[in-house]
Amino acid sequence: MILQGKEIRSKLKEGVDLITDAVKVTLGPKGRNVILYDGSDNAYLTKDGISVASRVYNEDPAINAAIKIVREASEKTARDAGDGTTTSLILAQALFNEGLKALDNGVSIVDIRKHYSDFLEKANNYLKNNARNLDYTYDNAKYIAYISANNDEDIAKIVAEAYSRVGKEGSVIVEQYDEPYTKVEYIEGSRYKIGIASKDFYSSKRKNEAQYSDAYVLLYNNDIKSIDEIKYALVKPAEQKKPIVIIANDFSEICLSQLYTNYIKGVVNVLPIKSIGSSYHRRDLFNDIQSITGGKIYESRPTSTDVDFGKLDKIKSTLIETVLYNATPRPKYIEYLDILKENMENEKAAPIKELLRQRISSLNGNIATIYVGGTTTVEQKERYDRIEDAVCAVKVAFEEGVIDGGGSTLVRMAREICGYDEIQKALYAPFDQLCTNSYGSVELVDKVTDTLGWNFLTDTQENLSESSVIDPVKVVRLSIENSMSVALQLLTTEALVC
Repeated sequence: MILQGKEIRSKLKEGVDLITDAVKVTLGPKGRNVILYDGSDNAYLTKDGISVASRVYNEDPAINAAIKIVREASEKTARDAGDGTTTSLILAQALFNEGLKALDNGVSIVDIRKHYSDFLEKANNYLKNNARNLDYTYDNAKYIAYISANNDEDIAKIVAEAYSRVGKEGSVIVEQYDEPYTKVEYIEGSRYKIGIASKDFYSSKRKNEAQYSDAYVLLYNNDIKSIDEIKYALVKPAEQKKPIVIIANDFSEICLSQLYTNYIKGVVNVLPIKSIGSSYHRRDLFNDIQSITGGKIYESRPTSTDVDFGKLDKIKSTLIETVLYNATPRPKYIEYLDILKENMENEKAAPIKELLRQRISSLNGNIATIYVGGTTTVEQKERYDRIEDAVCAVKVAFEEGVIDGGGSTLVRMAREICGYDEIQKALYAPFDQLCTNSYGSVELVDKVTDTLGWNFLTDTQENLSESSVIDPVKVVRLSIENSMSVALQLLTTEALVC
């Protein structure tokens, strides 16, 4: 099938409208829930834009192609900022539809592309100049979390407490678990997603974990096929009756069997732990762990009993994660941590910057895990979505600062820095949708002035900064960038082949 010209643009518009209309009803404090149902026994309520967007599908290949393409705007915003997915879709829809009108009125796609480029530069400068940096405090974290979690006081308190405990360089992780309540756990040591090579090595079968104190550590950045490769490393721990932790890329079944024989016979308490990921990831992992434990990273078998071990005051490990703890940092640790922090500050690529931040958090031992429960699966999933959004929103708010929320910033940008009709009209779309979700068709755009905006929760005109109706700058910036990118892709489409 081949579609061209107005026919394909009509199909693309149908797809863009279909996915956006399903999602935009969730926007704002008075947005509505959407039921997600998979056709079997699974259904749950959510106000999470990306969750709704991910389930929209159409059997028409042209319409479905548009759905997949425009969904990229929300997915990329969610991936890089953790919030703003609904706003990204609303902007993408408005930019695309206004762009189609501009094309029909004789504006060339070359001119539209120039308009987009010019506006993006102005928008980034506007956001940078008007951003307000936040002090890393409990109250500020709570304000951000409260808005992102749809004004849920309990969620805001949980998220704010987690961030205040772990600090600016810490990590807050959200996970689901099978209990009716939500709890937060804090890790004192350095936590890594690496685990025991076999449950046979549990020191506690009841807790499904291994835990040792005052342990030697052998760092072996390679596979271990036989116990002969590490036989010299077992001598000193066996003589001193101390446990040995062996962190390697992998262990053969023969090697594990040999280690287990020594373990159950009481020759030496051994804990084999498998690293994961690519060679690049493993290199970073071993370097990070070495800064905690000291010792040498081996890539081939030690040739004598003079092994350069690392040491740990305490280790706790399961099949999926390991926590390392040293009360007194090794000499290399502080210097190594400072280098990682400097690299993070200088890094421009968002994914690499985030990876460095996670590594620093693990090394610092500043990790909070929010375990989200619920009396039903539906309740748990809905609560999980809101807590995850709140956690991400707080993180990015402290990265680039905040700006007035409630759609007011986009309205001001339309008035102050945008001279292009197709973009200016699109920038009003999120505010208009907030009006629709709150009051039907009532328009309140005149309530947005240079200093005041409309609080859709309290139904009053206020100084939004003082009322803490704010958005993270990073969320607004990425919503604009990603929606414009997707809209431009669609506007430059002239044919579809499938």
